[in-house]
Amino acid sequence: MHNRLVRGVMIVILLGVLAGCGDQRILEKQGFIYSVGYDWLSKGKSAEGSAPGNKVKKDQLSVTVWLPVVSAESGRQHPLILQTVASTGKEGRFRLAKQTELSLASGQMRTALFNLQLASKGIMPYLDGFMRDPAVSQRLKIVVVEGTANEMLKKEYPSHMNTGPYIDHLLEKEVMNNRVPESTLYSFMRDYMDDGVDPVAPIIKQHGTHIEASGIALFDGDRYISRIDSDHSLIFAFLKGSFKYGEINIDFAVQERKGEKAMFSSLAGNSKVKIKTLPGERLYRADINIKIHGVLLEYLGDLQLNMESDKERLEKAIAAHINNEAESMVKELQKLGVDSIGIGKHVRNSLSYKEWKNMDWKAVYQNMDIRCETKVTIKSVGKFEK
Repeated sequence: MHNRLVRGVMIVILLGVLAGCGDQRILEKQGFIYSVGYDWLSKGKSAEGSAPGNKVKKDQLSVTVWLPVVSAESGRQHPLILQTVASTGKEGRFRLAKQTELSLASGQMRTALFNLQLASKGIMPYLDGFMRDPAVSQRLKIVVVEGTANEMLKKEYPSHMNTGPYIDHLLEKEVMNNRVPESTLYSFMRDYMDDGVDPVAPIIKQHGTHIEASGIALFDGDRYISRIDSDHSLIFAFLKGSFKYGEINIDFAVQERKGEKAMFSSLAGNSKVKIKTLPGERLYRADINIKIHGVLLEYLGDLQLNMESDKERLEKAIAAHINNEAESMVKELQKLGVDSIGIGKHVRNSLSYKEWKNMDWKAVYQNMDIRCETKVTIKSVGKFEK
């Protein structure tokens, strides 16, 4: 009995070892895509890296993937970049697979890059493909690129040897600092399906020897419409909801206070939206109440900040500056017809289902009275304090 038990245990262990070896051999043949890039190729254009005379005969798609591979000889990791031209994303994936001995896998994919031209035509066909692939994570980052995704992925950056992780980590840092909004496959699809808000995504670009976040892409459905430059991205964060970190430089010249400047940091706060029903053509009014508190890092001006009265004057001046910027941004969003900050969700919550469905929300939104009210509290003025 004892011998049978020992033999049984040994067989189980042996099977486990053999199974592990089998998995290892399969793993070595996998090519885990880290980043994928899509570029629009107009008829008569050549794909980047192709022969000058090799022009596409119809509008097509350029698909590029970046993946890390380990050399069998040296054991060192190096990037593998594949590119092809296709009519669809799935066809592109099929063509890419024929260029390598590895089996391409999507389970480790972190970023999906779309150039501006393609994004303006709509990205839902590609997102739909991701949603249908159970290996693709809902945390996949959706990103818009100035220039081409192919050029961004294949370029070597001296301080960052691995472009895929470089882009991924850059976006995580910029999201944490509220310089761009977080846009994942899950959040983009959620907002796309929600009739009370429009999706947004970060915009990145090459700048010399590095990559930087350059703004926020505004979408109408799945089509890129316009952008908010990075200088105003924190204002967008104020309007969007709660925020935990950020910093802003303020020049008070627009308030006829020449030479007066302030650097406001460690910003945190929230915004709340109240909807009021109105008579007449403007059926509703939205009041956005923004509350911000932070630390004054630097101040250039005549105020004596160790005096409470002067500190309050500066708080009001900062609040007025942010309020003007916020209201200008809201008006621009209304003009574009995109509800990127989600005013529609608040209006919908104040109505019955039937009332909301019978409403032409886009028309109502563009003519709606939306006001901002900002309150700023300076928690610390540093060396200016007593």
